Amino acid sequence: MTTSPAQPTTAALPLIDLGTFRQLVDRLQAQHPASADRIERGAAIVFAHGRILETDTLGVYRVESCQTAGTFYTVTTASCACPDAVRAPQGYCKHVAAVELLTAASVIASRQQRERLACARPIAYQLTPHAEVVLATLRARSA
Repeated sequence: MTTSPAQPTTAALPLIDLGTFRQLVDRLQAQHPASADRIERGAAIVFAHGRILETDTLGVYRVESCQTAGTFYTVTTASCACPDAVRAPQGYCKHVAAVELLTAASVIASRQQRERLACARPIAYQLTPHAEVVLATLRARSA
């Protein structure tokens, strides 16, 4: 636990719709039924009011305590430094759930963006006369 974040960059929820986010929460609760309430609170951290800060280390975040403003816990998808992580089943506290939901939402948003770009129409362009000469030269060399 620390009272000041190492890196003040806020991790933002990627652009996914509420229904998709709700499906992520439901799927996570099905995987961890003993932590369903913690997962719901983790979803509130991500979607509504929590502060999740990125650090210089990939996959490591600082998540602000919901009870003590200004107190941040070091969190990954596998561990958290908060007091509840010791009591939570398999250490699965709301902060771990928040980071896992944020990570999964990022993956989904990236996939959706790739799919949108793959469906985009190619940009029409016209070669200049010089480019036509260069292209013809390259074709002649490779033939």
